[in-house]
This record gives sequence, structure tokens and C-alpha cells, in this order.
Amino acid sequence: LALSFGITPFLLSLRKGVILLQVPGEQKVRLKLPGSYIAVCLEKNLTGADKQRLQDLEYSLFGKSGDIEVLKFPSRVYATDRGSDQIPLFQFVAEKAGNYTFSSGYAYDMEGPKIKAVLFHTDLGYVRTELFVGLGMFLVLGVLGFYFIRRNYKSSIP
Repeated sequence: LALSFGITPFLLSLRKGVILLQVPGEQKVRLKLPGSYIAVCLEKNLTGADKQRLQDLEYSLFGKSGDIEVLKFPSRVYATDRGSDQIPLFQFVAEKAGNYTFSSGYAYDMEGPKIKAVLFHTDLGYVRTELFVGLGMFLVLGVLGFYFIRRNYKSSIP
């Protein structure tokens, strides 16, 4: 039972894959699951000025049902003694799975660093739903299996 709880979300996460974004730019994005998404910049060779310029990026996401609100993460306002390889960029919530157009650019069409971002699905509600469905299927199939085994065992006894 515990193994089935762990395998279901793992297989779902493998199936949905990771989405790479070219920022700035425009590209088609296929979201396989509805829910929350977070984009993270994984570039390691950015200077302090480049990291500051990333705050000037503007993002938009269009689907068949219209625009999706994209919320930028604010820059960090605290000091740290170690560098961070991951910079959170933005988040959004997609009500439906499907094809979307992602667009990004610097304000006023100014120049800035070109980066690659990774888009992660982070909706835990969807994982909980999958866990409950998996548990339900496990119980139904377990009860049916026990019933058939017991029925065959009783019929084989003379």
C-alpha cells in the first residue's frame, strides 16, 4: 500500500516531463496537467547586474480561453553568504491542460541577458487526487482478488 502511494506520483512526474523556456522570446508550450506552475532560471554564469536585469522581464501566457495571469516573483531582499544557482522567475495557474503561447521580453524592448528557464508543475492538489484514486483502485481490486481466491478455494474443497 505504501509503495503504491509513492509510485503513482513518481510515474506522473516522469510522464509530464520538464518544459524548457527560452527567455526572452515566444514559444508554444503544451501543459499536460492543470494547476500551478513555477518557472526557475538555472543559469550559473550570471553576474549581479544580469540577475538584477532579470527583474525587468515581462511575461505573458495566452491560451484558447484567453490570457492567464502570470505573477512575477520579487527579487530577494536579504543578504546571503552563498550564491544561488536557482532564481525563481514567475508563477501561474492553468485551469485546463492544453497548448499555450508563452511570450517574454524586457520592458520597452531593451536588451538583456538571454536565459533558459525550467517550468515545473507544482499542484499538490492534483497529486492528492491521484493518490485517492490509486487507493480506491487498490482497495477495489484487492477485495475482488480476495473474493475470487476465497471462492476458488471453497469450490476446490470436497
